[in-house]
Amino acid sequence: MYARERVVRVRGRGWLPQLYRAYYSLKPPLGEPPEITRREFAFQPFETDTYVRHMSFASVEELAAYLEENHPRQVYYSIALYEVPDAKGMEEKGWIGSELLVDIDPEPGEGCTMVERLPGDDCIEGAYNQAQRAASIMERDMGLKPRIYYTGHKGFHVKASSPEVLTLSREARRRIAVYITAGDLDLARIFPRSRKGISPATPSPGDPGWRGRIAELLRLEPGKGVEEVLGDEWEDRITSAIIEWRPAIDHQVTQDPTRLTRVPGTLNGKAGFIAQEATHGFTLDPKRLSPFRGSLEILASTSITGVKLMGYEADIRKGRREEAPAWLAVLLESKGLLKGAWGEIVVRRPRSLPGAI
Repeated sequence: MYARERVVRVRGRGWLPQLYRAYYSLKPPLGEPPEITRREFAFQPFETDTYVRHMSFASVEELAAYLEENHPRQVYYSIALYEVPDAKGMEEKGWIGSELLVDIDPEPGEGCTMVERLPGDDCIEGAYNQAQRAASIMERDMGLKPRIYYTGHKGFHVKASSPEVLTLSREARRRIAVYITAGDLDLARIFPRSRKGISPATPSPGDPGWRGRIAELLRLEPGKGVEEVLGDEWEDRITSAIIEWRPAIDHQVTQDPTRLTRVPGTLNGKAGFIAQEATHGFTLDPKRLSPFRGSLEILASTSITGVKLMGYEADIRKGRREEAPAWLAVLLESKGLLKGAWGEIVVRRPRSLPGAI
């Protein structure tokens, strides 16, 4: 029977490693990557910005033992399968195939409030919406069965691991990224002009690919011409609808078959939240996303206002001692925004791997 929780006393700064040590000592449930023995693992210790690479494990239990002993800041595994995953050189590893990975990582801008590198709830909720859109394209248009994962910070990974995608080339993955973001759509082919008295059929929601998706977005009615429904500016309206809806993904990640992704159940060292599956639902609830309970007295190094964090309206003033929930103190310390913190944090083991609702 595993211990359910541990108490960590916090004084000043530099206490994050203690929390991670306590968390992994509780043997939290981890998501086991398929064919774990063929995966490369990578870790970032607290003491350095460099990574420990080219490691492999025979089982998820062996991985858990490593985490308990070393309590790293970041934990990753390869989307690729290798013959010799712990070989130092890529050529020596013997590439077998790779999952398809789509990365959504929001940046400050319209619909994304970010203060002092802290992503607001609108950023994370918007990113999840984007991840759902990417997943719907992969499922509906490509016949894949994608799964969505929260990275434990601000972004999401959408992954598909069916046999069809494993041996895709970099060029094929690049073209998939372009398709997902509607980067090569030819509206003249989707909406051909009438000629010689022949009027092409108006797209309907039941049509495949982006043709049907555009019909859904603009509520086009079968049997009516595009100009009749949308007016003379129909091309501009269609283009605007596509730009507004299409998911914003990192093309470089999708086309790279050697990328790393986070192990579900591990902590993200940029925020202190748990990486977890979010295929069937996601809520910004610190009780689901963080193992840290209680509150601390904190002293911030900068003022943080005008941003909502996990439903918490931030009103933190520089130089003012104030009480904050443990998860928020961990987030601020992870970002280097605290001069100090004092109190006790209860580190709680999740009953099961946090994931979909």
